[in-house]
Amino acid sequence: MASFELIHPMIRAVIPASIPKFTMTDAVREAARTFCTDTALAQEQHTITTEVGVKSYSLVIPDESISNVVVLSAEVDEKPYTDRYFCPNTETILFEPVPRDIEDIVLTIAVKPSLSANDLGYSIIEEYAEVLRDGALSVLYSQAGSEWFEPNAANLYKARFESSINDIIVRRSDGFTSGHETATGGFW
Repeated sequence: MASFELIHPMIRAVIPASIPKFTMTDAVREAARTFCTDTALAQEQHTITTEVGVKSYSLVIPDESISNVVVLSAEVDEKPYTDRYFCPNTETILFEPVPRDIEDIVLTIAVKPSLSANDLGYSIIEEYAEVLRDGALSVLYSQAGSEWFEPNAANLYKARFESSINDIIVRRSDGFTSGHETATGGFW
């Protein structure tokens, strides 16, 4: 895990104002949440043991520093799960048809930092520090009433942040997979 504070010096290099540490951390967290939601680079595996005749299962991850985003894949015995499944919300998965056997289904779930998180997977911070900085700068420059409020700069950094995310999405759809970390056991 790597602290959001690793991005602070990059922010201070751009905005010379005296931004409180907690304000920078909040901005980086907000950028990280958007980044992880949009790119699905932060992932965790979660195993569900099905029961005969039970259709609905909880997807609540026990680590309070992360939140579920979406189920990316499901496997049984390291092979794709072939029956249908869907998630009506971020905390529930439903199987159709209703399971007829007891099986361990390994789900790969895209996750994002929770509202109380202070860190993110090291490889994501290391690989995408500039992207997270741009997102945080967009948030900070948008804070009306602050001494660093600058709408034009906010729009510039927001455009750079969104463009970087879109580039990542395109590269992933083209098969690029390096620079991300898959977590197991409740850790990033």
